[in-house]
Amino acid sequence: HFSAGKIYYLQKNYDKAQSFLIRALELNPSEEVKNLLALNYIGQGEFEKANTIFESLLEKNPQNTNLLLNSAKCLEKSGDLEKAKSQLKKALEVFPEFDEAKDLLETLKIKK
Repeated sequence: HFSAGKIYYLQKNYDKAQSFLIRALELNPSEEVKNLLALNYIGQGEFEKANTIFESLLEKNPQNTNLLLNSAKCLEKSGDLEKAKSQLKKALEVFPEFDEAKDLLETLKIKK
């Protein structure tokens, strides 16, 4: 189920991917499945659902810079710019050379 979900996700067939990924999650609630489901939700424009998953993954891996970045992107799309900035600052504390996080943080500072 995970492999099929991943293939559909990569093809941007998010609805089909979601059904396979939810089934994969029921069978094996791994971080990899949860992360891909969250990315799929982003593809569907379901930013709050995606961020709920990213937040739960961050509880176990609070210094995972990719999770922090993805959470920040969801928060930005949901309109919570301050929390998005906070997530990006955490990512930059861990990895100061993280250009994508730097760029998004600069963009958010302008949006203020």
